[in-house]
This record gives sequence, C-alpha cells and structure tokens, in this order.
Amino acid sequence: MREITITDENGTPWEYTYILVPELYNGLPVDQFEVRAKGDQQVPYMIQAKETDNEVRILLQHNNGNPAVSKKNIFGGMLPAIFEHYKKEIVSSSIAKPRYENERRVPETAGKMYNKLFNAGLVWYDKNRDVYYYRGQ
Repeated sequence: MREITITDENGTPWEYTYILVPELYNGLPVDQFEVRAKGDQQVPYMIQAKETDNEVRILLQHNNGNPAVSKKNIFGGMLPAIFEHYKKEIVSSSIAKPRYENERRVPETAGKMYNKLFNAGLVWYDKNRDVYYYRGQ
C-alpha cells in the first residue's frame, strides 16, 4: 500500500492510499489501481490500465458513488504515480478509434475530467489518435 496526497480543484489537500491489483476488463488482463481516502472502508476509486509496448491505456476509471473519492481530482493526482510505475506515456480511451472491445471515453463524465486536466496543462490531446495523453512532468 502506498500513500499519496492529492490536491482537489479548490486547493485542498487530501490524504489517500492506493494499491495495485491484477483485474480483468472484458476478459483482458489489466492493472487496477484502487485509491481510498485514508481511513475510508467504502468502495475505492478505481483506475484500470492496460500496458502495451509503447503506452499505458486507461480503460476505465470510476468513483463508484463514494463521496470520499468523488470530485477530488484523484485521476489527475494519480497520473504522476501511474507514470512513475510504468515509465511510459499514459493515454485515455478513444471514442473514435478504440483499441479494445467496449473501450470508451464517456463524454459526460470522463470528457469533463479530461477537459479540466487539459485546461490545467496536465494532459494534452492528440486529434489523430483521439486520445488525451500524459508524458510526465
């Protein structure tokens, strides 16, 4: 278990822990980062990532309705930790050019989140691949 401090959009720091566990995404082996607020025993914020030779693709992220991990910039705060783990470019799911079955970047939720990260200068958008990407700081 690792500890991480993540600052939300209002500048408030929050303390979290995360673990990495093997999981399946539609039968495809992925790494699942499970992020919990310190002391919280509810369902964690989950990020499922698939590593390839060139990149790490985020296939799913979900807060599962847990208010302790909702609207706290957890995905943005975890990008450096995920990058440090893999040492590879991190890319979002694609709407126009999916690589895996049922891969999607839902405009109503993930789209808003990626736009906030883009506007903050934390991720960039590649129109040709239809992905947002992070290459470290």
